[in-house]
Amino acid sequence: MSDPNWLDIINSLSAAVGALAILIGLFGANSTIKARRSAKQLRQSEVAENLIAISLSIEDAFRHMRSPMFYIPCEKKDDKNYEYKTRYERIIEYSPLFKELRDAQIRVRAVLDKQEVDSAVEKLFQARADVLTAIQGLSDLILNDNIDPLTKDEKELRNKWKADMYGTFSERDELGTSILNAIKKIEEDLSPIARLES
Repeated sequence: MSDPNWLDIINSLSAAVGALAILIGLFGANSTIKARRSAKQLRQSEVAENLIAISLSIEDAFRHMRSPMFYIPCEKKDDKNYEYKTRYERIIEYSPLFKELRDAQIRVRAVLDKQEVDSAVEKLFQARADVLTAIQGLSDLILNDNIDPLTKDEKELRNKWKADMYGTFSERDELGTSILNAIKKIEEDLSPIARLES
C-alpha cells in the first residue's frame, strides 16, 4: 500500500510548500522594509521641503525689514525715533515666521541631523539679532545726540549699525550676503532630500 513513489512525492511537495512559504515570508518582509524606508524618505522629504520654504520666506522678511526705502508721514517728521519704532515693529511682525523657522530647525535636527543646515539656520537668527541691535543702538544714538559728540569708535559702530539695518543685499552688504549664503546652504543641502533624489 505504501508505494515509495508516493512518499517521495509527498516529501517533495512538502519541501516545495515550505520553500514557497519562506519565499512569501521574505517577499513580505522585504515589502515591509521597503515601505518603512519609503515612509522614512517621505518624512525626510517633507521636513526638508518645509525648512526650505520657510527659509525663502525669511529672505523676503529680511528684505522687508532691512529695506533702505522708508516713508515718514508728514505728521511724524519731527519724531526722530519714528523710523526705528517702525522697523522694530516690522521685526515683531515677523516673529511668528521666525517661530516657524525654529520649529522647522528642530524637526530637521530630529529627522535629518544636518549640522551645516543647523548652522545656516542659526546664522539667520543671528542676523535678526544683529538687525535688532542696530535698531536699538541707532535709536539710542538719536535720542542722545545732543549730549556729547561721537568718538571715532562710536561713529564706526553707528556706520556698522546702519549697514545692518539698511540692506541692499549687494556684495557690499555683509549681513545681507551672510543671510543669502545661509539660505543658499539650506537649499543646497536639503533640495535633493526634498526631491527624493538622495
